[in-house]
Amino acid sequence: ATITHVIERTNTVTGIPYAEDPTILAWETGNELDAPTAWTEEIAAHIKSLDPNHLVIDGHYGIDPDILDNEQIDIVSNHYYWPTGYDDDYASALTADIDFLNGQRPFILGEFGLVYTWRVEELLEVVVDEQIAGAMIWSLRTHDVEGGFYWHTETDEEDFTFRSYHWPGFDSGDEYDETEVLTMMRDAAFAIQGLSTPTVTAPAPPQILSVEPDMHITWQGSTGAASYRLERRESQRATWEVVASDFHDAETENTATVADETASGLVPYHYRMIAENDGGESNPSATYGPIEYDQQFFHDPLDD
Repeated sequence: ATITHVIERTNTVTGIPYAEDPTILAWETGNELDAPTAWTEEIAAHIKSLDPNHLVIDGHYGIDPDILDNEQIDIVSNHYYWPTGYDDDYASALTADIDFLNGQRPFILGEFGLVYTWRVEELLEVVVDEQIAGAMIWSLRTHDVEGGFYWHTETDEEDFTFRSYHWPGFDSGDEYDETEVLTMMRDAAFAIQGLSTPTVTAPAPPQILSVEPDMHITWQGSTGAASYRLERRESQRATWEVVASDFHDAETENTATVADETASGLVPYHYRMIAENDGGESNPSATYGPIEYDQQFFHDPLDD
């Protein structure tokens, strides 16, 4: 009943029924299942009866050898975490799965993560060399609608801490080589298509969400932005001046704030923000203001 409800649902934003939506690659039977083959066959047949337009992925944790002759299953996958039978040697575990499949189905590396960077590099080399259909690292999180990024934190078998990855990588993720890992993931994404990695393009403008009376500005960042610049002016005809630069939005969980530390209570201010990366800088955000500074307000973020 749940599957029927989802597949027959119409997207309220686009007006397109999910069963007819060309942006959907496939329906997966579940996440890291230990399901009997008969159950998978029944569910796959039900999905196809409702939606013959899309592919079906077997969501079994590990490849179910008895499902490979079923025509309703289009793609198989596996997830690689400790333990895989190969400990943290995900490359060897993936190679074993590839040898076992022997080309019987397209293969997607559904999830992997919580390993050191050199293990990630080994795995991605196999992904590219064997032309795997895709590989998804756990986990890349998007910008939070209230500023900053969505976060999660996990530990591996040795109690080493990993946090969610935030593109394009920031110094807040240096402990687990965030920038290096994400660069490798991007390179592999193009390499499995037989393409060289293109240059990074300049980001879109960020969005200023609020300015508090103590002149702490909260903003929603731009995809791919590595840093930001905050500018202000005292009237609509005044020249913009830089009040903060080279800061980013991955420092604090689920929020991003920057302070105008030189504001005074003499005039109202207008603010704008610009995003930057190796591809250049964005157009300015929409202007926010006028904002009057409250000299009696004290802000302590309690970060030390």
